[in-house]
Amino acid sequence: MKALIILSNPQSEASFCGAIAATAADVLRAAGADVVVHDLYAENFDPNLTTEELKKSLDELDGSIRKSIDELFAADVLVFVHPNWWGMPPANMVGWISRVVRQGVCYRFTEKGPEGFLGGKKTFVFTTANTPADIEEKFNHDPIRNLWTNIVANTVNLDDVTYVNFTSIILSDDQQRKAWLEEVKTIVSNAVK
Repeated sequence: MKALIILSNPQSEASFCGAIAATAADVLRAAGADVVVHDLYAENFDPNLTTEELKKSLDELDGSIRKSIDELFAADVLVFVHPNWWGMPPANMVGWISRVVRQGVCYRFTEKGPEGFLGGKKTFVFTTANTPADIEEKFNHDPIRNLWTNIVANTVNLDDVTYVNFTSIILSDDQQRKAWLEEVKTIVSNAVK
C-alpha cells in the first residue's frame, strides 16, 4: 500500500494541521504503507501555474510536478490536510491541485462531463477552521466540503472520500485536540484495515 499526504499550513510542525498529518502518517506506516509526505510550506511549493507549464504534455513535465503526478497515481491512499481560510484552502494547496491534478492527465472533459482517472483510492480530507460548523453549513454552504467531495472528487473520480472538519480550533484546548487526533487515528485505521 502506498500513501500520499499533502499538508498545507504555514506553521506546519507547530500547527494542529501538522499534528493531523503526522497522526495519519503514523497510522498508515503502522498498517504497512509506504508513506510520502509533502509539506507544501516547508518545501516552498510554488502554486503558480504558468502559461508555459500549462502547454506542456505529461512527457514534457519534469521536476517536482512530474514527481507529484507519479506519486498521486501510485498512491492507494490520499490524505489532504489544511485550514479553511476564507472558505478556501491556502493558496499553495489550490496551486498544487491546479499544477498536479492536471486536465488531460488526471481527468478529461467529455460530452457527458468530466471523466476522471483517479478512481479506487481511499481519500481523506482533514480541515481545521474557526467558524462554528452550523454557521459554516447554514450561511457559507460549506465551501471546503463542496470543493473536495463534489468538485475535485467528481472531476477526477475519487469515489471513496472521507471529509472531516475540526472546529473551532481557536477555542479548542489540549484535551479537545487530543480527542480529535484520536478521531483521525480511528478514521484512518478503520479505512485501511
